[in-house]
Amino acid sequence: MSETGFWRFLRSFGTDWLSAMSGGLSVPLTVAAVFIPGTAYKIGLATLAVIAFMGSSYRVWRNERRRAVEAERRLTAGAEAQAELAKAQHDLLKRAEDEEQGHQRWVGGVLTQLRTPGAELVHVVPGDLLHAQWVLARGYVEGRSTSRGLALVLPLAERCQIPGSPEAKMLEARRTILTTCAEHPGTWSTWERNDGVAAARRGAF
Repeated sequence: MSETGFWRFLRSFGTDWLSAMSGGLSVPLTVAAVFIPGTAYKIGLATLAVIAFMGSSYRVWRNERRRAVEAERRLTAGAEAQAELAKAQHDLLKRAEDEEQGHQRWVGGVLTQLRTPGAELVHVVPGDLLHAQWVLARGYVEGRSTSRGLALVLPLAERCQIPGSPEAKMLEARRTILTTCAEHPGTWSTWERNDGVAAARRGAF
């Protein structure tokens, strides 16, 4: 049986209507039937049927109206909860974007300082530790422990490309050694003997 079919309506309405016809409203009419003539009794019975019909119609409407109001209230509460959740997620994403932009601005300033000629490192002040942790985790810079606390330097690959930097000089020396050894294989043995002699002399003294 369909929940919205006509027979479903008759079942809901008919049960209530019959209860009203045979309930408290019918008692006075039954008692009055002993004293009043048949025509008046029929009129009273018809009046009772009309009153019961109207009351039953109202009660069926009232029950369905209550269900509809309750369902609407639940839908409204669910929609409000969804709206609050969406707002919280939006605020969270906005906060994350703001923090990301703040980190990007900070690391941009640090890289500018580190790429300035003559600059070797940038010390991190206590208020910038979160920024420093963010950039270190992403490999924008490298960290160094100093007497003044955490300091940041450029990545090794970038430091090796700066002319005159210790890393660039070390890389150039390594290339020279490898190139020389490749062109003159005996050179490495000569260096080893010279190192051995120098070490023996230092030991003698």
